[in-house]
Amino acid sequence: MLLLCSAAQATTLQITVQDSRDNTTIPYATIFVNGANYAKTNNLGQATLDHAGVSDQLIRVASSGYTDWEKTVAKNQTSILVNLSRKTLDLKVSLFDSDTLSPVTGARVNITGTDFSDGKISSADGVSVFEVLSNKVYTLEIRADNYQPRTEIIDMGAENRDVQYWLLSGNRFSIVVKDQDTSLP
Repeated sequence: MLLLCSAAQATTLQITVQDSRDNTTIPYATIFVNGANYAKTNNLGQATLDHAGVSDQLIRVASSGYTDWEKTVAKNQTSILVNLSRKTLDLKVSLFDSDTLSPVTGARVNITGTDFSDGKISSADGVSVFEVLSNKVYTLEIRADNYQPRTEIIDMGAENRDVQYWLLSGNRFSIVVKDQDTSLP
């Protein structure tokens, strides 16, 4: 009589999570294994999964500001590189006159960021909407006839964002009367 024994080989799967655009690792991404919350990546964007090696593993990776990633990984696979794509968000810029609080129509709103630039004209309700990537920093430059130009820095998080700015009239002037002897107002 011949008796055959076989034992499953335990497998260690090294998971590395990175940004698909710039290849930087993503710390604290959540790893789900077969639907259950398993771990978070470390500071280097890595996590280790030890499993029995008897069946394929359904891996899902989620991180704020990124589109979830999911794949079935072969039972004997020892490493996987997960590229997460940043979510596209809406940045809504609303412009108002600082004196009348009325919307500023026809303002030129330019936005720039790493590998990105766009420009729009504010609508009748003073609004310009841009599609931008999550977790990025952008520079807004706002110019409108008869208003002082304005530059702002926008740090996009993981959600759509609305910002409002009050533009100062470019037609303003001030007169300061000073005492001749003391030069004080």
